[in-house]
Amino acid sequence: VTVLCDLRRTAVSRDAAFARLTLSRACADYGIRYEHLWQLGAHSERPRASRLRERRESVLEDYRLRTLPNQQALLEKIHGWLLLGERVALTCFEKRPDECHRACVADQLQHTYGESCTPIHL
Repeated sequence: VTVLCDLRRTAVSRDAAFARLTLSRACADYGIRYEHLWQLGAHSERPRASRLRERRESVLEDYRLRTLPNQQALLEKIHGWLLLGERVALTCFEKRPDECHRACVADQLQHTYGESCTPIHL
């Protein structure tokens, strides 16, 4: 990873190691650039309230339909990093990508830009 792209609307955490400033400093120690693209964040009340599978799927669909179409410039920015040879990791609150809007971002990048944006979910 050469760029850690934080997709949290608000980059705070109960675990101090994952707060924006601490995380960005830790990344720098390892030669990783930290980028906080808060505009790609999900509204906090939506994903956190979505523990039930049906509700979560509804929240993610809403994100795909309402948020992503308005963020083309940021998707282009991420794609530009990839074209420059950067290895970009998307991060957010949720542990599993299929429960998080970052998978929506990864899917949209792949759909828009094809093989140059094939995600690997860790």
